[in-house]
Amino acid sequence: MQAYKISEEGELISVPLKDIELRSDDVVVIVEDNKKNIFIWKGINAPVRKKFISARSAWKLRGELGPLYKVVSIDEGEEPEDFLNLIKSLNISVKTTPPAPAEEKPKVEAPPLPAPKPAPPKPRRRPAVALPPKVEKPPEIKKPAKVEVKKPVEVKVEKPPEVKPVSPSPVEEIDVRSILSMLEGLDTPPEYSRELLIVGTRIYALGEVRTKLFGKEKVKLSVEILDALPEGPYLAEGYIPRVIIKNDQVLAVELLKKTRATVEEIKKEIRKGLETYTSLIRKLEKEE
Repeated sequence: MQAYKISEEGELISVPLKDIELRSDDVVVIVEDNKKNIFIWKGINAPVRKKFISARSAWKLRGELGPLYKVVSIDEGEEPEDFLNLIKSLNISVKTTPPAPAEEKPKVEAPPLPAPKPAPPKPRRRPAVALPPKVEKPPEIKKPAKVEVKKPVEVKVEKPPEVKPVSPSPVEEIDVRSILSMLEGLDTPPEYSRELLIVGTRIYALGEVRTKLFGKEKVKLSVEILDALPEGPYLAEGYIPRVIIKNDQVLAVELLKKTRATVEEIKKEIRKGLETYTSLIRKLEKEE
């Protein structure tokens, strides 16, 4: 179990658990190794810059601890139950500041409406004088004109050629379990260990469970999907890729992590040390 505070420069400062306090104007990072959680507790009055820096520093810490750790961001007043149980078991004191009450705005009374103006008097109408009705002439009846009826013109419409649907080429669905069974049958170099597996757009953390049955060792892989991946490019330093290809398709990419030096590298370091020791002996002999 580890605890950190965020400096103004964005660095993680390790602090003993007994000295950790949750204050409203501060940001605290707590690492829970049992459940592999990295908690970021952000006080309600903490500076915005420190809150932003804490997220970036927590992801950097996750890169050092391993991909199985999860970064959990928590705001003051929205603490989940598992986090409250954790700080209670660690006897971490909480010194938070309640938010200031909102100021009541004075009520502004609306001005009284002006009195309605009296309507102007209506003008007097003159008495209507009846006029004699007009006598209209009857309309002239015109003879109907002759209309020539033309025969309809036949228009031939050619049918478009039938287009047969093209059946799509069969695409093999990617199954993570089938890929794991393929990996269990592959040997891993002694100086490397399985750690990450990329399938499609997802990244999985790999683990090996070794059991012995009738004197033979059997290796079974465990897989866990990684959520909340950090944005931006990821440099796989210290890894070598192993590409899984089937039916002219790339099914997965396995990242093997180097765990120890090879025999050739050890020999190289021994030769370098012997050369340094020999040159030192010759120098001492010349001085004598």
